[in-house]
Amino acid sequence: PHTLLLFFINGDWRVGKRVKIMGYTHGTSKDAETRICTKCKRELPNTNEYFGYAKKKQGRLKSVCKECEKRIQKENRERIKINNSNKTLFYEGTRHCKKCNRDLPNNKLYFPVDLGCVDGLRNICRECDKSYGNFLPDNYVESEKWTDEDLKLLESIYKDYTNSEIQEKYFPNRTLRSLESISSKYGFNHKSEETLKRSAMIGAKNNPHCKPGWNYTDEQRIHASIAQSKRYENPAEREIARKNAIARGAWVGEKHPIHINPLYGEKNGRWKGGASELIEQLRRDILDWKKNSSKFCDYKCIFTGGRFQNIHHIISFNSLVDEAFATTCLNRRTKVSDYSTQEYDELKACLIELHNQTFFGACLCKELHELFHKEYTYYNSTINDFIDFTNKIIDGYYDDYFVENNLSKEINYKYIDYLKSTASTEVSA
Repeated sequence: PHTLLLFFINGDWRVGKRVKIMGYTHGTSKDAETRICTKCKRELPNTNEYFGYAKKKQGRLKSVCKECEKRIQKENRERIKINNSNKTLFYEGTRHCKKCNRDLPNNKLYFPVDLGCVDGLRNICRECDKSYGNFLPDNYVESEKWTDEDLKLLESIYKDYTNSEIQEKYFPNRTLRSLESISSKYGFNHKSEETLKRSAMIGAKNNPHCKPGWNYTDEQRIHASIAQSKRYENPAEREIARKNAIARGAWVGEKHPIHINPLYGEKNGRWKGGASELIEQLRRDILDWKKNSSKFCDYKCIFTGGRFQNIHHIISFNSLVDEAFATTCLNRRTKVSDYSTQEYDELKACLIELHNQTFFGACLCKELHELFHKEYTYYNSTINDFIDFTNKIIDGYYDDYFVENNLSKEINYKYIDYLKSTASTEVSA
């Protein structure tokens, strides 16, 4: 169809050139029932359900379907991340902060690093971003990442050497704090008795306050208690230590540090904001994944064959949420209302897609779900952790726990075989 373009100028209507009205791109008729995507070559319904708008007011649709457009955007983001990962992120000139309107040096000391951005830096400075708060010093040196070889070496020598000896002999470029943090993260917490005695002698020599009669502060006692509790991986050993502590009567009732100075909420070093409104809503948005996982597990606990209360993420939910934020280049906020509709829809779609790509969840009863996280922590648990937990249950390692909690044992080997085969396939790939 053709029409005349009219202009109202100085009180008179004037005729412009004739133009062709096209409702859709690439010559597809507005009345056509289907159109072909120029990328995947599929013939799809000629509607906005399958094709995004090129110009919404004119009703023009894009030539690429939504699925291909999403894939292309993801590939572009990954390519940008790869390109930025090889950059020093120190650029010439200044960069304008959109929040405080200051022109600051264009480098990562003043602007947060975000590899998903075009040049690897955000457009809001570190002082304006609540996650950072301050600029980095000019002498800032980025810590070197731990390689798999470093972790294997640390695991093999950790129990036989004190941290200061490990630093001196094997990792001279690492700090003691770095060794403590990485060993705690990966569960290297047990020292041999000989090493503990040697460490105590070195500590007494370097710090005369450690001699008998020294009065420890509550903070020091709490730190020692946490370190001591991590020494025991076997539940039986932990139970013996617990009974010994009760027999001593040092921390009975209100005298216990957990009541004097509780490490809850923001006081805990691993606090990440808690179960905010945003996180609760994101958990509700993955309902389809939960239904599929429940169906795959035959709607029963995979270890007891009875009722289940939890669907355990083989890859932790927090890890998937962090990946969704990184993929969408959005920062973490507290409320859903802090995002625009488009931003939240993009974040939600990305999280759902990540769940569809990961493993089916494991249906567990409340007791076994708590036992797993007690043994393997609540943070960054892996598929190997769950397989190890499964093997221990099959081998009878937790039989006493099953008896104490009146739990039967009926293993769902269909799910176990699926998990092991999928894990072995990923490793071989």
